[in-house]
Amino acid sequence: MQQQLAAMHGMQNYEDLEVDEIGMGVIRARQYGILLAACIMIPILLVLVIVCEVTRRKGHACGIPVQIWVECVFIFYLVYFLLTLNELWIIRCSRNAAILYGLALVCFLILAYSALTIYGYVIYFSDDNNC
Repeated sequence: MQQQLAAMHGMQNYEDLEVDEIGMGVIRARQYGILLAACIMIPILLVLVIVCEVTRRKGHACGIPVQIWVECVFIFYLVYFLLTLNELWIIRCSRNAAILYGLALVCFLILAYSALTIYGYVIYFSDDNNC
């Protein structure tokens, strides 16, 4: 039975089939994780960006652009989730490229949040801060 199952999938023995099925299980779990995170986080982040934009346009200012900074944080997180959706297509076409894409995406996110943190410190300790 095991040899027939392996032969159906073009493999030499059953052990190869188990490893391939485990790998596919991990890939399916990653795909479902991406879809679930996108379905939950994208609407939440869109609402937060809209709320920040409406609040910023009402004119509640304290000398530094705090609302713009908070809005940028949410926008970067939203862009991260939108770019993560592209990983679904990359997984389908080339599984090896998905790892490199994921690492590049995380590096981009770390650099973006590092720049936002530095900018946040600059505006917080500026002389214009009267909050």
